Amino acid sequence: MNAETQHPEWAEFRDAPYDIDVEQALLGAFFVDNRDIGRVSDILQPQHFYEPLHQRIFEVIVTGIQSESSLITPLTLHAKMKADPRLIEAGGLDYLANLAAAAPAFPRVNDYARIIRSLAMSRRLIGIGEDIINRAHGSLAEWEPHAQLEAADAALHDLRISEADHLDNDGRALSASEWCERDLPEPERMLGDFLTTTSRLMIVAPTGIGKTMLALSLAFAAADGTDFLHWPRGRPARVLFIDGEMSRRLMRSRIDDAARRHGGMPENLFVLCRDDFPDMPPLNTVQGQRFIDQHIEKLGGVDLIVFDNVQALLVGDMKDEESWQQTLPWIRALTARNIGQIWVHHTGHDKSRSYGTSTREWQLDTVMLLEKIEGAEAEIAFKLKFLKARERAPHNRDNFAEVAVALTDDVWSFEPVGPRSAYARRIRLAAGCRRHVCRARRAACDSFSGVRHGAGEHSRSRLHPRPPQKEGKVYT
Repeated sequence: MNAETQHPEWAEFRDAPYDIDVEQALLGAFFVDNRDIGRVSDILQPQHFYEPLHQRIFEVIVTGIQSESSLITPLTLHAKMKADPRLIEAGGLDYLANLAAAAPAFPRVNDYARIIRSLAMSRRLIGIGEDIINRAHGSLAEWEPHAQLEAADAALHDLRISEADHLDNDGRALSASEWCERDLPEPERMLGDFLTTTSRLMIVAPTGIGKTMLALSLAFAAADGTDFLHWPRGRPARVLFIDGEMSRRLMRSRIDDAARRHGGMPENLFVLCRDDFPDMPPLNTVQGQRFIDQHIEKLGGVDLIVFDNVQALLVGDMKDEESWQQTLPWIRALTARNIGQIWVHHTGHDKSRSYGTSTREWQLDTVMLLEKIEGAEAEIAFKLKFLKARERAPHNRDNFAEVAVALTDDVWSFEPVGPRSAYARRIRLAAGCRRHVCRARRAACDSFSGVRHGAGEHSRSRLHPRPPQKEGKVYT
């Protein structure tokens, strides 16, 4: 039994879904109240309309409002479109006047806009399906099965990205009371409020400080639902770790090390190493984003992706905005799908900030900076501080506290950093010891040079000149 026998209605000719009446009602409402244009301009684009004439009318109306701030009436619109052949065929000024006359008394323009957009999306899905069928019926020489899958996935990916930024607020600014009444779902917490399924986080650190070890440990903890450092556990998550620069051998070694420190191997952690996929496209291209989306689908979805690192996974000059701007729509689409993100990035010569343009951080929720602790006996030792923490609030301030982190004998440890902390006391003690050592060395040099303490600079031997001393703040 074939599909047409099971579903006889499938054999009938069917028009693409559309609603001319809704399109006319919306356009007519614009003439009645020009303010309605601004309420839907963020929801609709001209291509969302089914009727080509309505596409053109909407385009001219929105352009007129934005560029000229002129009053839109059937007469003023006709002056702009009187040479349009489609409008002439439909009746010219009379058609526009009829739209205004037939407008509902109390139009619900937001509802009309949602209907038009939904129907447009349905038409795009139908078009994608028809293309899939046509390619499958075509010759194998023209469309191999793998190429068919690639084309279908690319079309669905483009549709998904275009719909990702669609707002749920009817395309208008909400009042403060409406904001308080919105039913917004809470994100799933993986490591306190620091890391959730909507987090966009960046770890910034100089080379060799241990940022990959930290990122892997975060991935292990999130996948297993365990505490890590000063962050409390959340639910076990499905985590994808994407490495862009290590060899397979080194990646395996890093995973073994992380598992040993963690005390086990999470079942929900997946690792994609670029060395296994040398042809993986850069992630600031549609092809690269599609490549990762395919892996997400094969895994059945993920809650968190760790990207290690920006320089290795994107292409272009990291000093410029372009490469990151090309990635932003996809980043926002991942957030809309409740996929948290950790992006690992390097510092430049300036160890206090990320390398390249600062605009990269504008769309992020959290930016962490790792600063090396000099003279530490631990294998890895750095100070972790937050340059940006949008989720920080009085009730979760500990999640974003500045801490000193160390990895000693395969055990991660941390302690708070503050003016009264043990860490600060040790730093002051070490600074005091260094001052005493410097003074002792200076006295020895003075004695060897035959210079009396307190003598003027003119009495110093030219063979042993004392270098200029930079006075710093003395802690007591």
